[in-house]
Amino acid sequence: MNTILGNGSFINNHKVIELIRIGNIANTYLAKDQDSEEFVIIKQFACQSPDPQQVEKAQELFQREVKILRRLNHDQIPTLIDTFILHNQASFLVQQHIEGETYHECVFERQEEFTEFQVRQFLLDVLKVLIYVHFQGITHRDISPDNIMCRKQDKKPVLIDFGCSKQPINQLNSGSSSTRIFKPGYTPPEVQNGNPEYSSDLYSLAVTALVLLTGKRPEELFDLNTDEYKWSEITISAELQKILRKMLQVQINARYQTAKEVFAELKSLSSSSSSSIRTQQTLAHITSSSSAKNKRWKNRFLWLTPCFAVGLLIGVTRLIPVVFPPSAKMTTGFLYKNMTPEQTQINQLINSQQFSLAISQLEQYRQKNPRNDQAIIVLENTKIGSKKSIKIAVVAPISDDLDKAEEMIRGLAQAQWEVNAAGGINGLPMKIILVDDSQDQNTVKKIAQAVANNQDILGIIGHLSSDNSMAASDIYQKEKILMISPTATSTNLTGKGDYIKRTVVNDAIAGGTLARYVSQKLQKKSIAIFYNSQNNYSKSLRQSLINEYMIEKGKIAYEADFSDPNFRAGAMVGQAKTAGSDVIMLAADSSKLDKALQIMQANSKKLLLIGGNSLYINEHTLSIGCGDSQGMILAVPWNVKNHLNSPYVKTASNLFKAEVSWRSKMSYDALSAIISALKKTPNPTRQSLQETISKPDFSAPSGDEEVVKFDRQGDRIKPVELVTVTSKGDMCTFEPIEIR
Repeated sequence: MNTILGNGSFINNHKVIELIRIGNIANTYLAKDQDSEEFVIIKQFACQSPDPQQVEKAQELFQREVKILRRLNHDQIPTLIDTFILHNQASFLVQQHIEGETYHECVFERQEEFTEFQVRQFLLDVLKVLIYVHFQGITHRDISPDNIMCRKQDKKPVLIDFGCSKQPINQLNSGSSSTRIFKPGYTPPEVQNGNPEYSSDLYSLAVTALVLLTGKRPEELFDLNTDEYKWSEITISAELQKILRKMLQVQINARYQTAKEVFAELKSLSSSSSSSIRTQQTLAHITSSSSAKNKRWKNRFLWLTPCFAVGLLIGVTRLIPVVFPPSAKMTTGFLYKNMTPEQTQINQLINSQQFSLAISQLEQYRQKNPRNDQAIIVLENTKIGSKKSIKIAVVAPISDDLDKAEEMIRGLAQAQWEVNAAGGINGLPMKIILVDDSQDQNTVKKIAQAVANNQDILGIIGHLSSDNSMAASDIYQKEKILMISPTATSTNLTGKGDYIKRTVVNDAIAGGTLARYVSQKLQKKSIAIFYNSQNNYSKSLRQSLINEYMIEKGKIAYEADFSDPNFRAGAMVGQAKTAGSDVIMLAADSSKLDKALQIMQANSKKLLLIGGNSLYINEHTLSIGCGDSQGMILAVPWNVKNHLNSPYVKTASNLFKAEVSWRSKMSYDALSAIISALKKTPNPTRQSLQETISKPDFSAPSGDEEVVKFDRQGDRIKPVELVTVTSKGDMCTFEPIEIR
């Protein structure tokens, strides 16, 4: 049994301030980092059971959750700072702390009342988080009011988990392959049976919503005689009741299957702006209400357990320089869904044209945050200040898909830094305008129009998805402003207009290369295709593969639609096998990656998996299901391991503290093409830029052995590269495949 650390003691350069909780598996401490002087949480593995088997099981659970936390790399998740072992026996983890109160305290201790609109907004906020968590292949399994907090700093909801510390140690069955966490009233039957599904979290969330709506505990709301909730005692609209009823179905198949489905239905319900204001006031009241000092001090950290510490900062107020029209969110400063106070202050300095002070703060910010790629762009922009410059807009899904947006921004930041360091373009520096994209197609068109209307902007790099690029391309072509997409691969974008180009390889090349490799090299002639019939990229990749596979005399043995409301991964994989498939093609767009992961898990390495560039995601994402994805073959535009000695990669490794991806490289190539064209165009205009870059003999350097060159229809002239997913310890990597 581990010794409890005393107040004032030191552990790996952290001073223990207070013991917060003694748990069955771990002890929780508030501590202070002696270098940064920031508060942290330290968890000490301390299983209280005398049974060696249960101690071993608890240790496995502790390490498993540490492993998951390490992989959850997201700005809306509390950071796992460090893990270490002392004296070869005591395990510790150090984690960022978050301050706030649980909704359980709000409802049952302070009798906070929630309106239907507030609960709808609460559900939307938490569902956004579950979409991300489920995409990682993780189910929470313990959602309830005491596992959701309202963060004091910005009044945003935070999903937390007391699973490990609350679970009785005798439930750690050493003979079981999974740990079961029960919470009466909130836990659906399949979780109690040890078979959690993604929809299990939706069940628990619906119960939580009923508790907030009524102020009553689950056992007070459920009628044991009828096995139904007492809906007559729950005053809500018929629309919301219908959604909650479906979330609460005992039969898994009768529930919503994904958080995205629930989110879409809730989003469609009408709401008023006045209700939104009342919601914000209520949430502010939740965290500002006073309570006893000691209780507040302890409760703010109580949620931090190694089982599943996921923080959610959903909803946002953007504090950015008001320089451009409000119809689109554009700025030369930082642009994030959740701005830090330091980022906000820098933006305010830029907005007030205090450039020298902003530069000083940005340089300090860069030293503290070397992985922040926007900081390089903001610093370059701020150095230019109000001086004349060449302006290029970058449209990226910063609010909706920050990881991929930052991959794009990383490549653009490098290209901007390089050209400005070399003296600019014909003596003029380049300024990049960051623009936040949307998932709504009508909004995408409005954003495109707002960007096109800004006559200072000479060209556009974006959008990330094929759907958005298609929606925006008509606007840009009509307004005669060059758009280069670094990431949109759909064949439908080919020939959209002489102002529309891309640096990424299109799906016809990717699908064809995959089909030939699988058929000729691997001699596999029967394939099952999983795709999304509602997505341009997915349909394009599917059709491109089919076209080439038919030429190779292959057979399409089975097809399934990710958007099928009756989608069941296990059953569909079984049908694919029965049909004689020896390959599964996952043509999943980013909105269906969670279902692609389900297919990987259901397949369990039985059939060969192949896919497109959407599955070339950061190692942390695939690593949750690393074993199931091992051996998968992907067609990608570029793989860093084929170009390690290139000037581009060497410069990137010095400039950033993160590995570059194909999205980074294709974005770099897009800006490189624009830079090269501008250098050949004195006093450039939108028209002269387009004319120069469209010449048959135009080419631009790309930082490696290749060049950027377009065909007559605006497509990149470039081969595709193949990679395979390989397990390296507990991580997945993408290893090159030689194509002959």
